[in-house]
Amino acid sequence: MMTTFDWLFLSVTVNSVYLFVCLRQKSKRLILPSTITCFTWMVVSILMITQIEGIIQQPALNPSKFKSVAPMIFWMSVLSVIGFVLAHIATEQKLEISKNNFKEISISKLDYVLAHYKWVLYLCFIIGLLMFYFFYSVSGSIDNLSEYRMLALNTKRTGWMAWVQRLSGHIGILGSFYLIVLGYRHGITEINFRQVVVAIALFSSINMSIGGRLWIVQAILPYMAGYFWGLNVSGSKFDWNNIKKMTLLAVIMIVLFSILGNLRSDEEYRKKHNFFTKFLYYTDGPRMTNMVLERYPDETFDLEYGCSNFLSQWVESPMKQRFQDSISHDIGLSVTVRSTIPPLYYDFGYIGAIIAWGIICFILELSCMNLMYTDNVVGVILFGTLSIINFQSPVFEVIQIAMPSLEWILILFIFRKGLFG
Repeated sequence: MMTTFDWLFLSVTVNSVYLFVCLRQKSKRLILPSTITCFTWMVVSILMITQIEGIIQQPALNPSKFKSVAPMIFWMSVLSVIGFVLAHIATEQKLEISKNNFKEISISKLDYVLAHYKWVLYLCFIIGLLMFYFFYSVSGSIDNLSEYRMLALNTKRTGWMAWVQRLSGHIGILGSFYLIVLGYRHGITEINFRQVVVAIALFSSINMSIGGRLWIVQAILPYMAGYFWGLNVSGSKFDWNNIKKMTLLAVIMIVLFSILGNLRSDEEYRKKHNFFTKFLYYTDGPRMTNMVLERYPDETFDLEYGCSNFLSQWVESPMKQRFQDSISHDIGLSVTVRSTIPPLYYDFGYIGAIIAWGIICFILELSCMNLMYTDNVVGVILFGTLSIINFQSPVFEVIQIAMPSLEWILILFIFRKGLFG
């Protein structure tokens, strides 16, 4: 009989093998839905193993916390890999034709876009300052980051702050688009480390103003997606100087993620946990999914056929509300992140959710492959956005998270001539 450890080990194997195969091929050394998805679920599975084995955190987590979700993650990994392979087979000939006819976006056009829309980053910074001022004025004094984080999460936004909050989401999306184009520009030429640091600092002001850590991922991933893609289409070599810059950037971000997580915790928590503990945040979604699977076995509820996942912005999901009501007595569970699996499960059931995930992965990969040799700025932004969506799949509902960005891309496409020339 397969144990939880066995299923998780198989998930690590499937994702790591496919990732290794991709990285051996120069044309696939990119941040694509395939590489980001396999890397993400490989890391999540490893972290889940460390929890049940007691490697990072003591005492060891009971394997029952992942008993139901572990086999589902494995089969979703298998179906995602099948989807990725089919997408590459479907676009193989088209890519060869597109590569031969490809006309690189001119450096002057990219520089025009970056210079003309740098105000987006400054607006991110201004909004971040306004939000910080609001929270500080509400409290009067703040003793530590943990206290500030709780204040930012629990304070109701009213008056002018409500409008600033609403604006921050839209400007944050546009800021991520800017980072994609900046990364693409640096991939074609070389990394300007100072320019990257300034852009990330300005862009991240909004999330930093609420004491969050998500800005670390939200900033580095769009930039890296654009960078590796620009590097690939231009045929530039990944020289040692750029390797050092990218490695330094990645190390800084990883260290910051853990440090900020510990600073947000109280002193008693910090005494009991180490540097790596904060990365276990990434397994909260699977743990919550395990709870859903055990509380609502397959075929014991009415399927929602897209209402929970794809139409959640417009149609209420009875199952989401049902689960939320069932944990409303526990504040900790109520605010714990969910993965992308529960809404798929509510929509299509156990087997249907696994198949649906494979189809989603196929569509994302197919879309990015068709955009591989795009010759316009909107195409660059769309590629960068689609390629990193699944990074948040263990902790968020990726379709719901992606919708605002896709809506903005549609607007940019409609007005592309006026915006980008």
